[in-house]
Amino acid sequence: MIGIGSDPRPVIRGSTCNATLDWVRMTGPDEVRPELIEWAQKRQCDDDTGVSDGFEDGRGIWGYESGRYWGKGRGGMKVLWGNSGATTSIEFPGAEISRWELDEQIELMDQLRALGLSRVNRVDLALDYTSSDDEGVQTFLDDAIAACKAGALVTPRSFDPREPYTNKLESKGKTLYIGSRKSELFIRIYDKGQETGEKPAGRWIRVEVQFEDTKADAVAEQLLRTTADDSAQVLRGIALGAMEFQPLPCSDDVRASGSEQRRSDHGEWLRALADGVQLMKIRAVRTRSTFEGWRDNFIRTNGRRIREMAYLAGISPEQVVAQLVAELKPEKPGRMDDVLRQSVNALT
Repeated sequence: MIGIGSDPRPVIRGSTCNATLDWVRMTGPDEVRPELIEWAQKRQCDDDTGVSDGFEDGRGIWGYESGRYWGKGRGGMKVLWGNSGATTSIEFPGAEISRWELDEQIELMDQLRALGLSRVNRVDLALDYTSSDDEGVQTFLDDAIAACKAGALVTPRSFDPREPYTNKLESKGKTLYIGSRKSELFIRIYDKGQETGEKPAGRWIRVEVQFEDTKADAVAEQLLRTTADDSAQVLRGIALGAMEFQPLPCSDDVRASGSEQRRSDHGEWLRALADGVQLMKIRAVRTRSTFEGWRDNFIRTNGRRIREMAYLAGISPEQVVAQLVAELKPEKPGRMDDVLRQSVNALT
């Protein structure tokens, strides 16, 4: 099912584009958890009856000890707490966040900021391009794959085209991955209609752009400054502006034919999607807390070593991190390296 988002906007070949958020994760200090859980519970209640589907408390994930899960287990909305950083986190996966329209999704983020969840860890943007059976078939997925293979992709630098199959050897549609899952920017372009079986091939193509960490914060800042009239256009500009393609020298055959076209334009498909939209380049912003930013960067860049230390010391990776940063204080950033060395020596 296509998530409710912006008013569909006509685009190429008789198609429409629906812009929406597809994933949101935010974090704040643990002291806001009681108010956050109360807020989350209200979001799950039916507007007419006030009845909720209920929740389940269980073990946490991502280094959190505990979690409360609404909806379909860990696939629904969740609140997590109990980690070494004394933070609490809330997450809305795609199926959950799609319950609201785009302006309501942005309002949810604004409300969570007001509660004290000042950091956006992840935000996914989704553009759904659909066409009816009697209109033109979308071909820009094939154009995007061809452009990447021709070497026209500028940013992100890596790509991976795939075509998964079911156990009955039926194609689930083409997928183009751009960027790295481990980076702050990752893009998926795929045939959503064929993947879900809801539309024939080429009738529903989705562009998903996943931002994490500081880039997610920057995207949220942009969206929170928009109005209801321009939020969908801004979202499209951010999503399509996340990738860049360059024109390439044309082939020897074209050059020999005397054609005036001296460069093969592999970015035409992207400009067609972005017609009437101002593309935006998202720049990573510095985290508001030097200590939190240092700690998160340390974990990301030393994950393998942390796991090795945990194995040698016979404790969990979360306990390793807790011991490494136990004596660190935000107001004393200059002592971080000294205390880190002392903690490492104690563990080994």
